[in-house]
Amino acid sequence: MKKKILLGLLVLTLVILPLSAACSSPGSTSAPATSAAQTSAPQSEVINLKFAIILPDSPTGCNHSRHLLDYIEEKANGRVKIERYWNGVLGAPPEMLNLISTRAIDITLLMAPLFTEQLPFHNFPEYQMGGAAKTMDYINKLNFEIPETAALMESELKANNIKGLNWFYVGEEGIMARTVFSSLDDLKGKKLGTMKPNRALSALGINEVSVLESDSYEALSRGVCDCVNYNLTATVLNKWYEVTKCYMFNGFFHGGWQTIMNLDTWNSLPADIQQIIIDAAKDTETYSVECEKAATADQMQLLKDKGLVIGQLPAADTENWFKINYDLNVQDLRDIAAKVGKTADMEVLLKNVDSLTWSK
Repeated sequence: MKKKILLGLLVLTLVILPLSAACSSPGSTSAPATSAAQTSAPQSEVINLKFAIILPDSPTGCNHSRHLLDYIEEKANGRVKIERYWNGVLGAPPEMLNLISTRAIDITLLMAPLFTEQLPFHNFPEYQMGGAAKTMDYINKLNFEIPETAALMESELKANNIKGLNWFYVGEEGIMARTVFSSLDDLKGKKLGTMKPNRALSALGINEVSVLESDSYEALSRGVCDCVNYNLTATVLNKWYEVTKCYMFNGFFHGGWQTIMNLDTWNSLPADIQQIIIDAAKDTETYSVECEKAATADQMQLLKDKGLVIGQLPAADTENWFKINYDLNVQDLRDIAAKVGKTADMEVLLKNVDSLTWSK
């Protein structure tokens, strides 16, 4: 009798144990807790992301966003697919902050000048004189390396449900005009099409007209504006050379645009995919500097082939314009900070901006 009872218990145990194991999570009682980012998406599951931007696509030239997205997809080995929407097809520029904050899209470029009150710190003076190396050093120190300014930048993005990924270099800027000119004096009384207010040029006698980059071709062709101030890559991508006659480098080197991601999207990604995106961001910055430098000669030749006159503004024009622009930008930031109650934090940022800008 005892043998039968023992045999029955053994059979019952063999049945119950596998069922119990099948109903429990492996390692649930002994393994350490993992982060939400590490557990949110199984490695076999394809992660679909949505990228949108107001700029046109181009398979050639320095298309920094395309480089970033291609890098992510390639290194993820099919685990990440990114839908790409160019030319503002998902929304106009003023709508982009809401689209990225609400996760209607996952990745875009930050257009801080359109959102001064929501992003006052990200409207810091973004230009430098002195070349690509100084410019990107300035950008990276403010945004990522100096603890007190990096904290301000991150907090501001987080408040808008955004994760900052990288900045990329877009080269030396210049003025492209419908008429040939050689100095700023030649443009007095002309109309400058601009997305971000450029009161420095207004102070120098050039009138401002509010024009988005995506609308500049038509504005130039119709005479709504007489000139625009952008880098060579924008000039080529937008084909402004078809409706202009002259391009003069202005001596301002631009740290470019910041790639941003919806913060909820970022937090939902597995840790290895996050690392791929971080690596892609770093690689894209390096690519942007190398590509812009290499492309400059080819782009200049293209403009010459199209019949444009190419030149450089006098150094005195550059220095005068830069100083006026800097002082106005600083005053604007102080005014914005006072309006939104961030005066003390803004002074912390401006202290570092000033030190980096005027250092040798």
